[in-house]
This record gives sequence, structure tokens and C-alpha cells, in this order.
Amino acid sequence: MESPLPVDLKYAIAGVLRNNKDSIDQIEIEARIRDPKKNRRLEILEEKLLEDNYLLEKSHTIDFINGNERTTYKNGEYFNTSKQRLMSDRFFDDKHKLKIGVVKEEMKPAKEPKKYNLIRNKERRSYIKENFSIDITDVTEDNSKSSDSDFSDDKIKTEVEIEVINAKFFVFDDFNKIIRYIFDILFEMEDDVIEDLTTALGRKEDTLNNIGKFFSRA
Repeated sequence: MESPLPVDLKYAIAGVLRNNKDSIDQIEIEARIRDPKKNRRLEILEEKLLEDNYLLEKSHTIDFINGNERTTYKNGEYFNTSKQRLMSDRFFDDKHKLKIGVVKEEMKPAKEPKKYNLIRNKERRSYIKENFSIDITDVTEDNSKSSDSDFSDDKIKTEVEIEVINAKFFVFDDFNKIIRYIFDILFEMEDDVIEDLTTALGRKEDTLNNIGKFFSRA
């Protein structure tokens, strides 16, 4: 990313947290990278997160959406999920579509939905360290309105989010650093560097295969 997040965003988020201190446990602060390309860069990101001692957790959820209503299925239970936007979404870096949002989320136990017009099936890999969770989620959508929907043929979309785990301990500078960390890996590496790396790895494999064939004939 060419420049850090602006200082006015720091004060905007601080104001939201101050005005909602009684419900701060329900507040989510997140940065979303919209439409990231699922390619070698994403693989490099996940490898780098593990190298940097992020803890990996995996989860599977299904969202049943009916208009503005959303019911989430997770770990054998259903929940009604509602979100109240506490700050207008802020967009940065048009090229990479970075969105910063602050919402208040509430989840209540619910029953299996009988009516919905969209299902979002989500396989998430969360990389956790200190007060941040870097969530990489493969999402498939189905609007067949059937309870036995098959996601196998649906197009997979990958979402990348940087979420603050506990808003009570939010530090803007740390948030900015983690966003730059992700951007440096996903976008700052030039395509030809990755292509050269992939080519070099391919050549190395070919060389080893040729050596193996030579000795097998001996």
C-alpha cells in the first residue's frame, strides 16, 4: 500500500468506541480486501503467516439469507445475526479495494430457517496472533432455495479480512501495520518475481527428475 491509513480514520474509530463503550464487546473492527485473486500470492501469504507463528484455526459456517435477515449455522447450532453499522464504510486504495468498517454485531439462538433466497457456504482459515485474526474464506453461493443444495459446481470466491479480536484493546497503529503487512505480501511483489520463482522451482524439479532417470539406467 502506497501510504498508511489517514489519521482522521484513527480519530473516527476512537470516537465510535468511546460512544459505544457499554457494548464494546459486540463491536467488530475489520478491514476487508475485496475480490483478492486466488493465486500464488495468496498461498505465499498463508505460508508466511505460519512462518511468523500465527495460530491456524479452521471453521465451516453456512449463512441462510432472506432479504436483510441472516441465519447462520455453525457447530451444529443456528443463530440469527444482525449488524448495526456504527461508522460509514471507508474505502482506500481503489486498485485493491480495501474497505474499513466498524459494526455492532448481535447473535441470538434461532431455529433452522424454512425460507431463504440465498445460501453462502463458507470454509474459513483464521490466522490468529495477538489481537488480530486474518481470515481467509472460500465462499460458494447457491440461490436454488433448496435445503439439499450442492455447492460442488459453484464458483468459489475468496475473501480476505483483517479483524480486531477485542475492540477494547484496539490500537490503530498496530491495525495499520497488519494491513500493510498483508498488502506487502499480496500486492507489492511483482508478477515477474513470482513467475521467476515458480519457473526456478520447476527447473529444479525437472533437474532432479533427470538425475533420477540417469541413475535408474545405470
